Amino acid sequence: MTSQILQIRDVTKVYKPNIKALENVSFSIQEGEFVYLMGRSGAGKTTLFRLITKQEDPDSGEILLETLKISQVSKKRGYRIRRRIGIVFQDFNLIEYKNVFQNISFALEIAGFSKSYINKQVRLVLEIVDLLNREKSMPMTLSGGEQQRVAIARAIVTKPRLLLADEPTGNLDFQTSKEIISLFSKINEMGTSILMATHDLDVVTGTGRRIIMLDHGKKSGENCG
Repeated sequence: MTSQILQIRDVTKVYKPNIKALENVSFSIQEGEFVYLMGRSGAGKTTLFRLITKQEDPDSGEILLETLKISQVSKKRGYRIRRRIGIVFQDFNLIEYKNVFQNISFALEIAGFSKSYINKQVRLVLEIVDLLNREKSMPMTLSGGEQQRVAIARAIVTKPRLLLADEPTGNLDFQTSKEIISLFSKINEMGTSILMATHDLDVVTGTGRRIIMLDHGKKSGENCG
């Protein structure tokens, strides 16, 4: 029986002065599911991601990551949440003075894993994103698509149960965007649940995947692409 990896229950987030970034938003994601979160800029997508990753707290409502109630985890211990979630951004956020291998291995080094485990795991994800031949390359020498692949490898190297992607194709051309979406599909097929925020209809059209619509902070609908 499939379990729920993420539950958003009546979540509201208000910024002063009285700006409702999210209002009574509810939905859930099943284990192994790939779901799109759609909406224009300012719809509340990024705010929701910040709440899921414990960077901010909702004013009301509840967020559950599997059985863990995120609201009951203190901000000081927010790292407990972020260790279970992989995150990919529109801006690649790579460390410019570290090569590809070092960018990906950084999170494992901080977590205290052994050198042998790190070497094995980093090369495994480099193979998944098809960048084994670029492990010693510096970020500035890579194309936009390659940089995003490094960012994706960095997000999955810790084996997260849930992967959040915030407009991951926003800085890429159409063909490269298609390749990146195919890579996310591959990762999803390997068992990782994915919630991807996008405003680009071309990304979701024809995928057959569930689409959750946000409009001015409210859930405005749900359908399949």
